Amino acid sequence: ATGTDNQTVCSNVAITNITYAIGGSATNATVSGLPTGLTGVYSGGVVTISGTPGQSGTFNYTVATSGPCAQPSMTGTISSLAIPAGTFTASATTICSGTTVTFTATGGNSYTFYVNGSVVQGPGATNIFSTSSLSNGNVVTVHTSNTNNCGTTYNPITMTVNPPPVVTLNATSSTICPGTSVTFTATGGSGSSGYIFLLNGNAIQSGASNTYTTTTLNNNDKVAVMVNDANSCSATFSPAIVMTVNSLPTGTLSSNPASAKICAGDNIVFTATSGFDKYEFFVNSVSQGVQTGNTFSSTTLTNPSTVTVTATN
Repeated sequence: ATGTDNQTVCSNVAITNITYAIGGSATNATVSGLPTGLTGVYSGGVVTISGTPGQSGTFNYTVATSGPCAQPSMTGTISSLAIPAGTFTASATTICSGTTVTFTATGGNSYTFYVNGSVVQGPGATNIFSTSSLSNGNVVTVHTSNTNNCGTTYNPITMTVNPPPVVTLNATSSTICPGTSVTFTATGGSGSSGYIFLLNGNAIQSGASNTYTTTTLNNNDKVAVMVNDANSCSATFSPAIVMTVNSLPTGTLSSNPASAKICAGDNIVFTATSGFDKYEFFVNSVSQGVQTGNTFSSTTLTNPSTVTVTATN
């Protein structure tokens, strides 16, 4: 037992086995004064003290023998140093992908943080580790040491990381004329605040409805949607739908004769501004057909008659 009967270890580290050979007429030996976690066993004339201390402090032990003749007692000292006693917590353990999580450890003066067994920070005095790059099932641990140079690894924290929702957004049309009604339909959301429609970055409708309808869009307006799913994770459709709103045609309608006053059976010619793709003339709101030409003539007008034209570009 020379050189091993007095030992100093951390309370979570096994001692070097201590052995005493019991000679003479001794028939048994007992050990007293050991800390919890250590045992003294007598077998075959040898006492063996072994184990890992379960408590900290200084423990003076005694090996006492028994037999027909008195035997001297043997003594030693086990100094068991305290390991860090603290906590290890996370700001959240169930998150959405990309969320920042802060891990905080206490009880030591040096900390080494691990993700899935690989060092991500430390060792050092900083007891806080923050990250936004965790994946589902990642295991985060921390090894802590104190001024005794004794260390321990706290219970691991296993992360649940939910993926963002998959967003789709469609419009009945993205090229329209002013005042045309357009309906936008989104998917991927859930719940009473599942869909937030955005016009040029500003929220214009929020709720459970996955559709948004409007007739007031302007050229180059950008429509997007942010959705929230059942896990309270969100995502925004990108890129936004950019609207093309064509201006309405402008022009004139003239007649020959210009006074638009004729006798029954006379021919009158109406001429619309040229340059449009299609023209539809109406007499008293009755269509005269769609045509590519910009003129319409008639000898059958009655009094009174109203002639109008719709031009399409």
